Amino acid sequence: SHFSLGESIIDPEDGVKRLKELGYETVALADTMSVSALISVAKAAKKEGMEVITGVTLRVKNPHTEYGFIYPKVYVEEESALKRIYKLLSTAQKDRDWSFVTWEDFLNVLSTDMTVATGTQQGLFSSALSDVQRAAMLTDMAARLTSNGIVAELAAVPSPAYARSNSMALFWAIDNDKACVINPTALYMHAPDHD
Repeated sequence: SHFSLGESIIDPEDGVKRLKELGYETVALADTMSVSALISVAKAAKKEGMEVITGVTLRVKNPHTEYGFIYPKVYVEEESALKRIYKLLSTAQKDRDWSFVTWEDFLNVLSTDMTVATGTQQGLFSSALSDVQRAAMLTDMAARLTSNGIVAELAAVPSPAYARSNSMALFWAIDNDKACVINPTALYMHAPDHD
């Protein structure tokens, strides 16, 4: 939503209405380093008779490079998990001006009441990670989550870069008996907004 500063212009309430028009029964929102839209989404979803999945996209410092980040999406199932996310975001705001969370802090917040989507182009299946680094990171995450706690995220974007990360994520999901989610990565809801 527009609470992911510089990434989208979608008003959360308009997004919920549009999803309802398209026939969806559930809405999941995972703004980058922000949970500010949660109340707006919850109110709009209730009005439309939709369920809400609460989440956040985290900008996590890649522990294998001096520069660079990965962007997993964390979805919470319990209020206690949401409170841990609030604390993590508050720490990032205080210590690093909202810019990122460390890999260690990310791992420490994970628990069995969360589900993590691997992220799309800048996620765990990006070209910035080697196969060994990726496997180690997925193993670290899996140790803190339930067996269904990691899902491979695929991007519905026709480009060579996304095709590469999608195929890597899909093969990993098949090899590890994991679910996949498809993310339209929509920054805009209507074609005229693309200009």
